[in-house]
Amino acid sequence: MAMYGSPLLIISQVVRTRSTEFMPLPLSLMALVNGSVWSAYSYYVEDPFIGICNYVGVAFAVTQVAVFIAYLPGGPLGISDRYTPLSEEGGALKTKSPDKDIVAV
Repeated sequence: MAMYGSPLLIISQVVRTRSTEFMPLPLSLMALVNGSVWSAYSYYVEDPFIGICNYVGVAFAVTQVAVFIAYLPGGPLGISDRYTPLSEEGGALKTKSPDKDIVAV
């Protein structure tokens, strides 16, 4: 469980800096693959003791990959493209709009 959940500690830093440079994508993807394979095996052999930990692990890994995709520059949500980092604005969240700037504190 700790192996699956440890990269979740980085999510707050990814959200704060709007950068995925601190989140290891290969680790998140391999955790997803590993958890999926073990979950499938536990379902096949009907062993809930193996399954519970790995079902939770798959949920954690999906969360990590979703956050990575959301904050990827040029990603589908473009979160990192629309906002400047909080540290540059002194705590304010400023959008990058071509006609006007909107600041949310």
